[in-house]
Amino acid sequence: MAMERLGKARTSSRSSNASDSARQDISQRQANRPLLKLQRTLGNHTVQRLLRQQLAASKPGSSSEAHPEATAGSPSIGGAGKPQIARSASDAIRNFFNPPPQLEAEPSLPQPGDCGEMRWTSSWKLSKYGQGGFIIQKVNWKETLERSFDHPWGEENTLTYYEAWWVVRNGMSPSNDDQVPDTFGRKIPHDAPRGTIEIDATAQYHDGVEESQLPADMTRFNKATNAGSLRASLNDPNLGGNRSKPIPHYLKWEWDCFDANGNRTNRPSQVLKRIP
Repeated sequence: MAMERLGKARTSSRSSNASDSARQDISQRQANRPLLKLQRTLGNHTVQRLLRQQLAASKPGSSSEAHPEATAGSPSIGGAGKPQIARSASDAIRNFFNPPPQLEAEPSLPQPGDCGEMRWTSSWKLSKYGQGGFIIQKVNWKETLERSFDHPWGEENTLTYYEAWWVVRNGMSPSNDDQVPDTFGRKIPHDAPRGTIEIDATAQYHDGVEESQLPADMTRFNKATNAGSLRASLNDPNLGGNRSKPIPHYLKWEWDCFDANGNRTNRPSQVLKRIP
């Protein structure tokens, strides 16, 4: 009898565990659904209204089609902070109905030179045709330099900036004057005989953005940045649009051009890490 009760207890325990596991699995699947998240945050009526707005915007000739941000910034949900929630919700619904083109990088092999020289290029492309927009890359540049053989402590220089590539409507790669590869590196040897350079960047495509929406301070040959002929600024352009997933872009290299006696010599730079 005791064994029978024990067997029933174990069966009940296993059933309970299985039931809990099933509930957790269902809950997890529901949590991963963006529309369910929106319904829980904003309520059914709000989500249904946003869905109707998105369907109306998708009809040919609608004013929202010409200006995709028109419904995204709707402030009709009252209360402090709700316009931002409405924008996030509308962006999520727009992405649900019309996923943006995803950004992809096609990197070459790094080409080291002497004493800090480096060249690494990547070409951008989109996974499908889009409405036109910008590839925006945030770049964090960090140098750690040693200029004296007898005093190994060095100096550290950092720089953060944003650079942009324009993609025309129905294009899949940078267009016009922006048909240049993304290039990390240095064109000449560094004046510091020893050091490391780390470039930690993140790129994202903003679809459905007009070329005129790029801020005026994003200028070509901006000497405050290392972007060369690309339009660039020290300030975040804060573009909206239908955004792709961000992708990492990273390169770190070092060099040591001191010989055993502390004299400068030529030695090739060494790549420490790169992504992708």
